[in-house]
Amino acid sequence: MKLLLMGADINPPWTEGRKKLVRDLATRLQDTCTVRLITTGRKHGVRSESYPHYEKKVLFNSFKLHGLHRFLADTLDDWSPDIVLHFPFGSFHGLRRLANEWSVRHVDETCRAKGIRCLTIFYSITDLPWQRLGEIAREPVACPASGWNGLTMTMGTDITDALSMAPKKQGEPAILFMAGLQETKERILQHILNERGLADVVAAAPELARAGVRVIVAIPLLKDRRLRETLRRHFLQSSPGIKLDLRTQISIPDIFAAADLYLFPYRKELTQFLPTSVLEAMAAGTPVVMSDLAMLAPLHGQGQTSYVYPPGDAGRLAEVILSALADPAGRQEKADRAQEFVRKHWSLERTVADLVKIIAG
Repeated sequence: MKLLLMGADINPPWTEGRKKLVRDLATRLQDTCTVRLITTGRKHGVRSESYPHYEKKVLFNSFKLHGLHRFLADTLDDWSPDIVLHFPFGSFHGLRRLANEWSVRHVDETCRAKGIRCLTIFYSITDLPWQRLGEIAREPVACPASGWNGLTMTMGTDITDALSMAPKKQGEPAILFMAGLQETKERILQHILNERGLADVVAAAPELARAGVRVIVAIPLLKDRRLRETLRRHFLQSSPGIKLDLRTQISIPDIFAAADLYLFPYRKELTQFLPTSVLEAMAAGTPVVMSDLAMLAPLHGQGQTSYVYPPGDAGRLAEVILSALADPAGRQEKADRAQEFVRKHWSLERTVADLVKIIAG
């Protein structure tokens, strides 16, 4: 069977969940299928994938989708795949909603005109009701979730390296916040602060500083000096004594070995978002502290597999962090339970099995 995987911006560095999912699936599916990936982007990264991948460079971000559509039409004519797996962007707010809905429809209709089946696989969904998926794509695929009655696939990840990672070395207590976003713009930093919840970590800084906790913040966009200094000022204004470790490089799973806890303090409820970084932290044996959002419920199991707190409550976040750091035995128990949970329910093997069932059906 010939499988064509496609999506804009599927290129290095592999710091975003959608990119990782496509890369991992393409790598694993080539064991039993003939696989090809097509993508578009503004930059050509250093690539080392084992599967055939074809990338067209575009001059502007606004050309990524249009360029991908032309690339698809040419590939359908030249290669004639049996099935197309489309991994669209998941943002559907403002002007992005118009562009991304149009793109999903266009890819679906292009495949239909050629008599080729197209599965539209949504890694994340922002500001789009569940019922809308079936209106813009013939066969949309999403994570199992309350409110979604269509095709389902777990959006797992390759946890092989994480499962074999050495535990954190003893030393000063440390917590980790991480985001894979690279675009060096002020609005992206504000998104990380206000929607991804880094502002709550900033607000908790006085309590963390008094306890001698080191705060590691790893975000690729911090390579921009202006943004890095802006974030540093936020922390120092909150607590001049905070031990702050700002990093621009993210190496998975090694980065988890530096921390006692991984923080995922998301504030905003999305239609669907099951973050790859949380799965990787759990697999690496690093306990997770996450906000108690409905979209994250499949991962925290009502506090069984991670520590939870009310979203946006910086005071409660600080309490949960300090309580967890003071209880190493409890942390280890939580980490062991989470690691087994990810191994059983969120491995790449489970994702591939789900996809194979959908294709066979």
